[in-house]
Amino acid sequence: MKIPINGKPIYEASVTLHEWRWRFTRSPGPPASTTRLVLLVLSIYMDRVGECWPSIGELACACALSERAIGKHIRLAEDGGWIRITRRPRSNYRRNTYLA
Repeated sequence: MKIPINGKPIYEASVTLHEWRWRFTRSPGPPASTTRLVLLVLSIYMDRVGECWPSIGELACACALSERAIGKHIRLAEDGGWIRITRRPRSNYRRNTYLA
């Protein structure tokens, strides 16, 4: 998991999903409250290793946001080091995998 410490993201595999949730909801977490909401909803979908693959549409519905807003806040979370995204093409649509 990438956990920003002193503003610099580091990789620390020993952190649990619960600790990861705790850190992004506390300061200094992502600055935008909407980014925090998207991360919280992503964490609901995550398995024990912190991996999930909900569609943008599923996230938009769960967060009560537009798909465009979800995409923006997913990018902000990735840029901030809170998640890693594996982009995988799939037939007629794309399904990304998100990792805490």
